[in-house]
Amino acid sequence: MKFLFLSFFAVFCSYNLNSQIYINEASNSNATTLFDFDGDDPDWVEIYNASSESISLKNYALSDKFSEPQKWIFPDVNLAANSFMTIFASGKNYFDLINHYETAVNPQSNWKFLIPDVGTSSTWNSSNFDDNSWTSAPLGIGYGDGDDATDIDPSAFSVYLRTSFNIADTSKILKTILDLDFDDGFVAYINGIEIARAGLTGNPPNWDELSIEHEALIYQNLYPEKYDLSEVLFQSALKNGTNVLAIELHNSSFNSSDLTLIPYLSFGFSDATTYYGGDVHEWFYVQNNNVFHTNFTIKGEGESIYLSDTLGQIIDSMFVPDLDADMSFGRQNDGSDSSFVFTIPSPGQSNNNSQGFIGKELEPTILFNGGFYTEEITVKVTNNSTSNGELRFTLNGQNPTINSDIFPDSILLNANSVLKVICFPTQTAYLQSNTATESYFFIEDFTLPVLSISTDDANLYGSTGIFDNNQTDWKKPCFVEYFDADGLKKFDTRASIKPDGGYGGSRSNPQHSVTIEPSNDVYGEGKPILYPLIPAKSFINEYHSFYLRNGSNLWNQYPQKDANFMRIMSESNAGSQAYTPVVVYINGEYFGVYELREKTKPEYFESNYGNDPDSLDLLSISYFYGPSLLRVSEGSDTSFYKMRDFVTTYPSLAIDYFEKCHEKLDLYNFADYILAENWFANFDWIYNNMKVFR
Repeated sequence: MKFLFLSFFAVFCSYNLNSQIYINEASNSNATTLFDFDGDDPDWVEIYNASSESISLKNYALSDKFSEPQKWIFPDVNLAANSFMTIFASGKNYFDLINHYETAVNPQSNWKFLIPDVGTSSTWNSSNFDDNSWTSAPLGIGYGDGDDATDIDPSAFSVYLRTSFNIADTSKILKTILDLDFDDGFVAYINGIEIARAGLTGNPPNWDELSIEHEALIYQNLYPEKYDLSEVLFQSALKNGTNVLAIELHNSSFNSSDLTLIPYLSFGFSDATTYYGGDVHEWFYVQNNNVFHTNFTIKGEGESIYLSDTLGQIIDSMFVPDLDADMSFGRQNDGSDSSFVFTIPSPGQSNNNSQGFIGKELEPTILFNGGFYTEEITVKVTNNSTSNGELRFTLNGQNPTINSDIFPDSILLNANSVLKVICFPTQTAYLQSNTATESYFFIEDFTLPVLSISTDDANLYGSTGIFDNNQTDWKKPCFVEYFDADGLKKFDTRASIKPDGGYGGSRSNPQHSVTIEPSNDVYGEGKPILYPLIPAKSFINEYHSFYLRNGSNLWNQYPQKDANFMRIMSESNAGSQAYTPVVVYINGEYFGVYELREKTKPEYFESNYGNDPDSLDLLSISYFYGPSLLRVSEGSDTSFYKMRDFVTTYPSLAIDYFEKCHEKLDLYNFADYILAENWFANFDWIYNNMKVFR
């Protein structure tokens, strides 16, 4: 993401006509500052009531269009005097007016547990399972830490647990939060439906499966892990009457010294009725009871946001510039006419004590293009700073720091190198520049295109790295350079990189599968690359993202197997993803041959089928998110279930049965798809690896 010197001091103040409500802070680059209950990290806007009285926001509005000031209208909610409110600018367009939270299940609930073995019933987590023979005990449960209410045999490396709770009316539940302190891995279920997991891959896990290591947090006086369940998930799992929360806990080794579980299940209710005593547990924390999502997002390249009153008159505006990850832009002091960039955002809090910056140093210019060379080269860099900033550099793909070497007049290169240069400020009012990057390769000879990816090692390895935490969907920043088969650079771009594919092959193998997203608003350029990456579909020259696939389970045996199947199916009525082989380097080191494949995002369906991304319904089943769980990736699942209900209820012997079904479900597509999955003998399906779209 790029922004230069900023001069926005008066840009957003012209509409503030003595109003007491202000747009006080906003971000279009949220990465880790705030998460919504879907686990997403949307843009956000903070408003501030500068008056000494509470103000009703009913029929006030936010918008990203001057010509449409009432694009998203506030519900009937009050903003207290001298208070702040944060609204997600996600495009999801909804609000939850949560009256209060209560904890329904805690460690003191009526828990029962069993040390499982090979003979344990597979239905142990269902709501109708008879657990009368199980042992009753309070939690936490485990051994080795000295802080569990119930100690179990240290030879046990897994334990199954169940408790029941009642729900009077599921329609009153707007939010479901599972707080868990655990060591090492778990899978949690409500009425047999998986709701959360960590560290385990089996679907379901075997009773003796070992987990990835995870340390408990509460004994360190840290908050437990929070799992904010999506509305689709918890509404499909919960029912009126008796419900069962079941959890399986697994250790990371057969001789581990400790094991523990402390669970809490809490609900956010829409009314004031007391359901579970009216209290929440001691570790419970939410940023705001009321969760608001606008029907627009904030463009990554920067745009104005408008606040209007009940009459639709614009009373305030703010231009949110192109920001780096987890930065914000706002007023300092609160409600004032002065604005700054904040490297530490403060949604829901005052900006008065935050450190603000007026802009960035200008990015340096590397004067020798990256590429493939056979002889030593001399590289120079131009310092574009107008405030005596100094250039520092690295050659190993890592971002320079203030402690990196100062760039000399020139450098000599004769070995593979990823040159990165940053201009560091000498004045405290400015931030460091964006990173200038070029990759140089020597005595390398390929007949395939080459993709050079560079990023800090901490983004790949260790506690914050996606390769060592490949069970996550973490996104990290990277820089991508693409060289064609002749070694000529065709484009470079900032992008996000994230682990992708199934845990059993694509994510966990030493050569990891990843998705690259140039259009990511936080880490990328916020726009697609314009280049025909895949020759088989040369008509597509716009890519918001693409998938680098390692071959999954057959990554070092027959990695092109799935790609060959895709190529075969490209001639059928079933959907398929085109691909092309590429050589990948990471931080100047060879990382193998990958298939560069289309990613089934909304843009894929627009390019291949002409779908309007705004009207796309995209559903998926992946054991990574829960076996046989039909997830909504885009749009809604309403049309799918209407189709299913029609197909299963319309008289199958009617003469027009297939004709009528074909109006709801593309039978040519469906037939080719079912035939192919069976002919290919796909054993990793049907509970997994499936997508449905409309």
